[in-house]
Amino acid sequence: MLKVLLFAGIGIALVLVCVLVLAAMKPARFTIARSITVKAPPEKVLVLVDDLHRWPEWSADAKEDPNAREIYSGQPAGKGAVSELDSKQGKGRLEIVESNPGEIRVQADWTKPFVARNLNTFTFVPQSDGTRVTWSLDGENVFMLKVMTVFVSADRIMGSHFEKGLAGLKSAAEK
Repeated sequence: MLKVLLFAGIGIALVLVCVLVLAAMKPARFTIARSITVKAPPEKVLVLVDDLHRWPEWSADAKEDPNAREIYSGQPAGKGAVSELDSKQGKGRLEIVESNPGEIRVQADWTKPFVARNLNTFTFVPQSDGTRVTWSLDGENVFMLKVMTVFVSADRIMGSHFEKGLAGLKSAAEK
């Protein structure tokens, strides 16, 4: 019986070491992107992203946690607009660091569930039937995320969040 427990312990330790080694080999950054076509002109879609006060109209976060607290500061919209979020999904600060008619960049500094700095980029490309919106995230691959992505890709973890958000953006812009 003691041998069985010893071998089981060694086996568990080896699996744990393998997971940690695989996690350590992951890249320092990751990128995720999703796109959707919205049947609305770019300026109608852009205003929903450029004004952080309007994110609850379309953001998946707002629907997942209606009790989330947001505090706004800085500019009312565009470059310099800031939103501090505290929700069951996490705690962090969003700041629009670049805003022009074709692209908006939003820096996200998270403190929960772990510390990370990410850059969200929204691009707006006019099309004959509306606007092609692409939401991409260049993210810091912190160690906890590296461990998680040994089992599930970052794209799979965050992809559905982006898809829900873009679907909400489409719905809000097409009203």
